[in-house]
Amino acid sequence: MENSNEDDFVIETLDDPEWDYAIQRLLGFERDGEDWLFTKKVDLEPLSNLIANKRPVPEIVLLTLAQMLSPSNGWLGGQFNVQIPKVRTISAERKKIQQCMAIRAAFKNKQETNGGKWNAIVDDLTFEFGIGRTKVAEYIKMTDAELVLWVSNKFGVSISK
Repeated sequence: MENSNEDDFVIETLDDPEWDYAIQRLLGFERDGEDWLFTKKVDLEPLSNLIANKRPVPEIVLLTLAQMLSPSNGWLGGQFNVQIPKVRTISAERKKIQQCMAIRAAFKNKQETNGGKWNAIVDDLTFEFGIGRTKVAEYIKMTDAELVLWVSNKFGVSISK
């Protein structure tokens, strides 16, 4: 291969069938008898299982992962996209805590006036605060001790039980 560009990447079959299967599934290929058929259906599980079992990773697998992390021009294979979570600010966390406290107070107030119809109260609070039913139920079900731990964890303070 005298005219090959060093940026060209050739997928080779591996001697180890487990690693071969894992890397082919990562690249979007499926077994079709003796051949691999490109289906664009990426499956990360076989590769993650092999890596989690702390088996030595073949060099071609490392090269493939490196190519996917930083694809060169003309690379037609898959790519990894990193999603960085939004930065949590103290004011945003404070608003969540205040909302939780307000929901808990509103729940106790409505429980006393409505006679304890839990589902109806949760539905009212969901509409009133504009957040999901699951989150409202989570806030209501929290004990006071769990609430203190939740708040302290929001600000990086560790409190042991």
